[in-house]
Amino acid sequence: MREKVDFEGAITSRSRELAIMKEQPMDVGKIKGTLSEEDVLYVHELLETTGRELLKWRARLSSSGSIERSGLEVSEKDDGSLISAADFAAQKMIFEAIRARFPGQGILSEEGVLGVRGLGEQSWILDPLDGTREFLSGTPDFAIQLAHCTAAGVSAGWVYFPALRKMISATEGVQSKINDRFCQVVNQDSLEPDRVLVRGIEYRDPRAKHPIIDTQVALRRLLVGELDVVIIRLGRLGVWDVAGWSIIIENAGGVVCGVSGTIVRLDANTPPGTTIVFAVPGLRDEALKIANSLGD
Repeated sequence: MREKVDFEGAITSRSRELAIMKEQPMDVGKIKGTLSEEDVLYVHELLETTGRELLKWRARLSSSGSIERSGLEVSEKDDGSLISAADFAAQKMIFEAIRARFPGQGILSEEGVLGVRGLGEQSWILDPLDGTREFLSGTPDFAIQLAHCTAAGVSAGWVYFPALRKMISATEGVQSKINDRFCQVVNQDSLEPDRVLVRGIEYRDPRAKHPIIDTQVALRRLLVGELDVVIIRLGRLGVWDVAGWSIIIENAGGVVCGVSGTIVRLDANTPPGTTIVFAVPGLRDEALKIANSLGD
């Protein structure tokens, strides 16, 4: 039987750690959104705990030598992507914890709307296991994505890579962080074709290699200076693939906008076909030219 996780006890412990940190000469930032500092710590601990459960599944896969012998159920969705029992287990853990802490706030997951009827003014967008294929193949580039939304759009976002132990996060009015360190995109003013990635629609530049990179990896690379432009067309990809990243990239000094260059509001009602441009600020205009050159 699975051990019950004491999230409230964990948050109390993390709050004591935060109090100690505040005694040091370090600015931990002030949360200006609808979530309190305790709420943010709660979500942080929740994702770390869920990540540990995913790593247990990974260890079972590794020790058994095959998916079949591990007992992990895996199926293929209509779009050809994979989904496993680990996806559903992670979704259940997060849903139950969010429901307990934030009653009345619905969750839009990749697998549907969970909890209350309708999503309301405050809601959550979840991808419990972004990169199921990577998870099953033994590579570390899988993540848990979670975003909190208000009537104004995304107010907080988390992308946690359990195998890499990287928690990437941002809250309204606070600079983005990788683990406990503030981060900033690396600006460029010269476009290099190999540092542009488009997902969700066909795009070819004969000068570029165009490697196959999943969204969670592409946006992480933009954040740390390994890519300069990432353009996402929603459709096969969902808003759960980008919602958390939108506030992370923006609060790290990057550009997040629609094809017209205006702010794009991401929430549970964002329709398929929406194009989101992520770029370093010095290449905003070049990124918009590429986005507007894409077909339907």
